[in-house]
Amino acid sequence: MCKCIDCGDTISPARLEFLPDTEWCVKCSDKHTFKYAAFTIYPHKTGGELFVARTKEGARRLEREAVRGR
Repeated sequence: MCKCIDCGDTISPARLEFLPDTEWCVKCSDKHTFKYAAFTIYPHKTGGELFVARTKEGARRLEREAVRGR
């Protein structure tokens, strides 16, 4: 059995079967994952482009550009 590196709780066997390399339990995994952010930015009146951010800084920049493009 593996232990969570943050809280020390045991990681469930079902989670380890699905994610064998995981280091965190379900409760702690949310602290270490970033949810993707996507914005459609319209550089012209007819077409738009979809941009996806993978980091918090990238999401912040995309949001700023999306607001500017309106």
